[in-house]
Amino acid sequence: MTVNEQNDTVFTVNVIPYSASKTTIGRKLLRDKVNVETDILGRYVERFVTSEKTGGIDIDFLSKYGYIKG
Repeated sequence: MTVNEQNDTVFTVNVIPYSASKTTIGRKLLRDKVNVETDILGRYVERFVTSEKTGGIDIDFLSKYGYIKG
Protein backbone atom coordinates (compact mmCIF):
# COMPACT_ATOMS: atom_id res chain seq x y z
CA MET A 1 0.00 0.00 0.00
CA THR A 2 1.07 3.53 -0.70
CA VAL A 3 -0.52 6.57 0.88
CA ASN A 4 -1.92 8.65 -1.94
CA GLU A 5 -3.41 11.65 -0.16
CA GLN A 6 -3.81 12.75 3.43
CA ASN A 7 -5.15 15.55 5.57
CA ASP A 8 -5.76 15.94 9.30
CA THR A 9 -8.48 13.30 9.56
CA VAL A 10 -8.48 11.19 6.37
CA PHE A 11 -6.00 9.46 4.11
CA THR A 12 -6.35 7.44 0.93
CA VAL A 13 -4.16 4.59 -0.22
CA ASN A 14 -3.37 2.80 -3.44
CA VAL A 15 -3.52 -0.98 -3.27
CA ILE A 16 -1.96 -2.97 -6.09
CA PRO A 17 -3.96 -5.98 -7.36
CA TYR A 18 -1.38 -8.47 -6.04
CA SER A 19 -1.70 -7.13 -2.49
CA ALA A 20 -5.49 -7.08 -2.76
CA SER A 21 -5.54 -10.73 -3.84
CA LYS A 22 -3.00 -11.98 -1.26
CA THR A 23 -4.32 -10.14 1.81
CA THR A 24 -7.70 -9.36 3.34
CA ILE A 25 -7.57 -5.71 2.22
CA GLY A 26 -9.39 -6.58 -1.00
CA ARG A 27 -12.42 -7.72 1.01
CA LYS A 28 -12.71 -4.60 3.16
CA LEU A 29 -15.70 -2.31 2.80
CA LEU A 30 -15.94 1.43 3.30
CA ARG A 31 -15.64 2.25 7.01
CA ASP A 32 -14.35 -1.23 7.96
CA LYS A 33 -11.74 -1.03 10.68
CA VAL A 34 -8.17 -1.96 9.78
CA ASN A 35 -4.89 -2.12 11.65
CA VAL A 36 -2.47 0.52 10.39
CA GLU A 37 1.23 0.02 11.08
CA THR A 38 3.63 2.80 10.23
CA ASP A 39 7.18 2.48 9.08
CA ILE A 40 9.60 3.13 11.96
CA LEU A 41 11.85 5.11 9.62
CA GLY A 42 8.93 7.42 8.90
CA ARG A 43 8.55 8.06 12.61
CA TYR A 44 12.22 8.99 12.93
CA VAL A 45 11.99 11.33 9.93
CA GLU A 46 8.87 12.98 11.35
CA ARG A 47 10.61 13.56 14.70
CA PHE A 48 13.66 14.99 12.96
CA VAL A 49 11.81 17.43 10.73
CA THR A 50 9.61 18.70 13.58
CA SER A 51 12.31 18.78 16.27
CA GLU A 52 13.03 22.02 18.06
CA LYS A 53 16.75 21.08 17.98
CA THR A 54 16.81 21.13 14.16
CA GLY A 55 14.52 24.12 13.97
CA GLY A 56 12.25 22.04 11.79
CA ILE A 57 12.65 21.52 8.10
CA ASP A 58 11.02 23.88 5.64
CA ILE A 59 11.17 24.66 1.94
CA ASP A 60 14.13 27.01 2.44
CA PHE A 61 16.16 24.29 4.19
CA LEU A 62 15.37 21.72 1.48
CA SER A 63 16.34 24.17 -1.24
CA LYS A 64 19.54 25.31 0.52
CA TYR A 65 20.84 21.75 0.85
CA GLY A 66 19.87 20.63 -2.65
CA TYR A 67 16.92 18.40 -1.84
CA ILE A 68 14.64 20.45 -4.07
CA LYS A 69 15.19 23.06 -6.74
CA GLY A 70 13.89 26.38 -5.51
